[in-house]
Amino acid sequence: MLEGKALSHQCGIGTGPTKSRPWFLDRAQGGGNLLERASHGIDLARAVGGEVVAVQATAGSVPLAQSAGERGDIEDAAAIAFRFESGAVGSTTIAWTRDGLPGRYSLDVLGSESSLRLDLDPDFTLRGVSRGREIEARTTQHPIERSVARFLEAAREGDGTRVFCTPAEAAGTLAVVVACEQALRTGATVDVPIL
Repeated sequence: MLEGKALSHQCGIGTGPTKSRPWFLDRAQGGGNLLERASHGIDLARAVGGEVVAVQATAGSVPLAQSAGERGDIEDAAAIAFRFESGAVGSTTIAWTRDGLPGRYSLDVLGSESSLRLDLDPDFTLRGVSRGREIEARTTQHPIERSVARFLEAAREGDGTRVFCTPAEAAGTLAVVVACEQALRTGATVDVPIL
């Protein structure tokens, strides 16, 4: 639906509760909320929009999930802005909230001839308009189950091309996360090295 069309903007949201583990609350052990949670939104943004070349990041100081229990040295909420190699821009926000509050995991994509929303867990639906056509699709299998099944197939068949995320793609996302952490510390726009 997007192939061959210029993308202009992406907006990702990843908010909701998650199980706290002792290492998660300690940035030195777990990498913080950007590495642990925002990396998934960054990975999706790169898969859709291509390479990220610069980032900005800011974090909130109001405790959300941490207001209910043990406190660590990580932020509960953060916002990240991206500039893609293509010239497009994007953003993703993360917020770790208390148990019992609803979560939202989505990605909106605007292109020259499209406006699409991908709602993730628990819905896994794609809706919008692309090239004048209404789009509505839903997955029939949970993506984690699909990824694990495909990985096991690749291992059984010795076919590395069947693995969804290559080590190079993972390293690219890690480079963006590291740049985001630097932007968070410095308040500056940080360039991302293309690996």
